[in-house]
Amino acid sequence: MAPKSRRGKAKGEKKKKDEKVLPVAIDITVNLPDQSHVILKGISTDRIIDVRRLLCVNTATCAITNYSLTHEMRDGALKDAADIATLKPCTLTLVEEEYSEESAVEHVRRLLDIVACTTCFGPAPPPPPPPSPKDADAAKETSSSSSTSKAVASASSGGRRTASPPPASPSSAAAKESSAAKEAAAKESAAAVELEAEMSGACPRLGAFYEFFSLANLTPPLQFVRRVLQPRQEEQPSDDHLFFLEAKLCSGKFLVVEARRKGFFSLGKQRVLCHNLVDLLRHLSRAFDNVSLSP
Repeated sequence: MAPKSRRGKAKGEKKKKDEKVLPVAIDITVNLPDQSHVILKGISTDRIIDVRRLLCVNTATCAITNYSLTHEMRDGALKDAADIATLKPCTLTLVEEEYSEESAVEHVRRLLDIVACTTCFGPAPPPPPPPSPKDADAAKETSSSSSTSKAVASASSGGRRTASPPPASPSSAAAKESSAAKEAAAKESAAAVELEAEMSGACPRLGAFYEFFSLANLTPPLQFVRRVLQPRQEEQPSDDHLFFLEAKLCSGKFLVVEARRKGFFSLGKQRVLCHNLVDLLRHLSRAFDNVSLSP
């Protein structure tokens, strides 16, 4: 007896393999070190690297840089390639890691990148308004008075008479007016073409790109942050010292901060250690806390 053909079975298995499971929206809960938590909106095909990206754009965690993610059912830190769908329940814990000099510098740069939307990105300043007719008349009067005073001074000095320049011919004046009109028309046409291209999306301006990210209406939380070698003579570096920082806040308050492996430590009267530089500045300044980017 001839064996049965398995063509039909192979076709059925192929159909099952071709059927793809659609991703499903899931809530990812991340527990923070301050006993709070954030809920991220992800999909079932996300990985740990995608969770890190979601944390970068969340207002509560955007300034956190040096950390690892753990799960109660897994040992150690989760790798970036780990799938979220395999973690049940979908609750992660954010664990703060010690800084190196490079990671501490990256942390400060991350804060400056966030603050840049309130200082660096902004629309171009408006052009100065054209002079009014009254101002033009006043300018003419001042020029005529200055010319008469020069003539009186030359006459009183008894010097030789200087020949006055010949008056401009009507043809040259008309040529100047026509050239000015042509330049104005060319500028208007170029502006119209640029506006039309920007609205159609064919050739957007670079300034419009930065204006999209501009939050110039907000008060900048920081005036500057700079790295220094030795801010004070009486301050000695700690055992886990990385570098010193000087920061000037929006209120004008001046702070000296030491970057350590365990976090950022404020020098002076208030000595506080925080793993996050934003948390330290919020703790030291109420004005910074009121305009800070975190809720």
